[in-house]
Amino acid sequence: MATCRALPPLRSRRASLAAILGVAAWLLAGCSAAHRPAGGLAAPRASDAWALSPRWSPDGKRIAYLTAHGDALAVNLASADGAPIRETLPPERLANPFVCRPGTGLCGPDAPAWLPDSASLIVPQAAWSTETAPPSIVTGLALLDPRGGLRRVAWADPEARDRLLRARTPTVSPDGRHVTFVTEGLHGLCAVTVAPLARVTEEPPIALADPGLDADWPAWSPRGGMLAYRRRVLKAPGAIPSETLRVIQPGGAVSRTVAVLRDGIATTASAAPSRNTCPRGARIARPVWSPDAAWIVFEVWPNETPAHQAAVWLAPADGSRPPQRLSPLDGATYRLPVLRRTGLVLALRSVGERTVVVRFAPPGRPPAARALVALPGSDADWSPDRTRLAVVREGKRRGGRPLAVVAVP
Repeated sequence: MATCRALPPLRSRRASLAAILGVAAWLLAGCSAAHRPAGGLAAPRASDAWALSPRWSPDGKRIAYLTAHGDALAVNLASADGAPIRETLPPERLANPFVCRPGTGLCGPDAPAWLPDSASLIVPQAAWSTETAPPSIVTGLALLDPRGGLRRVAWADPEARDRLLRARTPTVSPDGRHVTFVTEGLHGLCAVTVAPLARVTEEPPIALADPGLDADWPAWSPRGGMLAYRRRVLKAPGAIPSETLRVIQPGGAVSRTVAVLRDGIATTASAAPSRNTCPRGARIARPVWSPDAAWIVFEVWPNETPAHQAAVWLAPADGSRPPQRLSPLDGATYRLPVLRRTGLVLALRSVGERTVVVRFAPPGRPPAARALVALPGSDADWSPDRTRLAVVREGKRRGGRPLAVVAVP
């Protein structure tokens, strides 16, 4: 089974070597790596640090992002205009920015995720487990209060038979009561998991019964209560797998499939096939709800490799009609789609090193994209009102402002 994301597999030579080197450093350091108290906030680090993964706060007043200082990551805050405010945690040494170090540290690049109060963040943590054979780096999630301290909220289970060792891609429910994330293991196994935020527990979280072990990209509906995610289904050995977009009510009775991609055909369980075709072996990624929860816009990747020649599709959240491709077949990559309250669908279009924001033609018309504004980079995040983008400026040296905030008409 294919890996679910672009993170390097745990079985890769590079990751194995990095893990061995990290263990050696951990042992030499006395088998612990405690955080410096977050109350003593440091100024933003060296200007040549790499910035990545910007995330808007729900109130639209701040932006959290990561900086990679060589082989270390730190969590940073910026104002709504992109100006750095402070670094909330000192850098932790990593084997590389995509593999977590032994001891208590950060891993990336799927952090951070804001809580609805716009004051706290969920960040991945890493630890070395000797409960597996051979020993493995496992990751969990911690609640970061920028005023001080980390509190564990979820942890991967190193003893699980499915060997789900990494917790990543966190997202918090709109009511702030639960965190949803993906647990990832060996051989491409992935499961969507929900854990409560109200209490600390050493018990590993339980994956949803619905998704099986090839599920990814959880996304809460605007008011909470419903969860969308991708799931790959293999009904029999040797059969052609189906890529599906699922909507469920965690702990409730609602469960439906709103899009199915199988053998180049797009359809749903209750509608005729779409006239649009998709690549064989296509993958669904980044589902995003409309403000009224009536529609879901998402990316379709030609294969498991992210972003390259990705397309933007749209489907009704009730599965009443087949999904429709909105982006034209022009060889460009379309990603980070969103829906505005007016019904407009926007996304990023990239060709080579040039990235622009585009607006798509309404559903029912031939796929077309109209350019709106150019961006200084492609690593970006939409503001809560969908009128601005926080963008990491391209190039390693960016001075004191690694982020740009671009208004989108």
